[in-house]
Amino acid sequence: MRIAITGGAGTIGSALCKSYAGAGNIVYAIDTNERALYLLSLDLPIVPVLQDIRDHYFWNAFYDRNAIDLVINCAACKQLPLVEAHPFHAVSVNGFALGAMYREGIKLVHISTDKAVYPVSLYGFTKYIAEEEAKRLGVSFIRLVNVYGSSGSVIEVFERQGKALQPIPVTDPHMVRYFTSEIQAVNLIRQAAGSGPGLYMQKEPSTRKIYEIAADFAEQYNVPIKVIGARPGEKLIEELTYDDEHVDKIEGDLVRYDSPRRLSDDSLKAMAEEINKSDFRKYSMLKTMWKWIPNR
Repeated sequence: MRIAITGGAGTIGSALCKSYAGAGNIVYAIDTNERALYLLSLDLPIVPVLQDIRDHYFWNAFYDRNAIDLVINCAACKQLPLVEAHPFHAVSVNGFALGAMYREGIKLVHISTDKAVYPVSLYGFTKYIAEEEAKRLGVSFIRLVNVYGSSGSVIEVFERQGKALQPIPVTDPHMVRYFTSEIQAVNLIRQAAGSGPGLYMQKEPSTRKIYEIAADFAEQYNVPIKVIGARPGEKLIEELTYDDEHVDKIEGDLVRYDSPRRLSDDSLKAMAEEINKSDFRKYSMLKTMWKWIPNR
């Protein structure tokens, strides 16, 4: 089996590479992080591909040269402050790159996030666009929650601060997040990759207060906690589904949902045109976001 994994040098991407590598599979790890991709290639029998996923010319040539069976799209810009500061990069990578990598006859699985549900941030908006693109293309997408300890996660920040003997920053003492483990995430993605198109989610992800996690690190490193206030685009608690999404099938820990399209082909095209006209400025993008996101 020939498998291409975008964001292949990231936390989930590299874990998927490790999961699929060997056993007769040929794994192509696609990423723009040269150092991480090189180090991954030293550890695993993969084919490293240094490439921006937005380039549809690359995908055409890549598919023509290689008989790819499965593409798993893990690539994403996910750091809220950076996404807010660089909306063009975020929307083109998170939102519209899926269309560039799609080819009829090749299985495509897109990794989404709970922040795509009733989004209040530019990041969530870009991932919402990708979910609607996935529905338009008729491909699978799995809405993951936070992967505990993944690259750039709050866990990594807390540990970094603790080791430096600096205060642990918490945005809001009441903030709650859903979490899953790296192993659970990989298993869920692989299970979704073997299923038909549609929305997939973990059956019962765990929840924790961010303050409680911070307290664990504060105690471990003997440092204080500092409440810094919520950042733009943060919810106190994320939502897992839209009101009109309903369970279709449960297979172990993986749940398939019926998820109706919220944006028609014409609406997606009109939205893309509005985004282009905004010159990708933050406040113009926010105005577009509030126009196109679904209301309750």
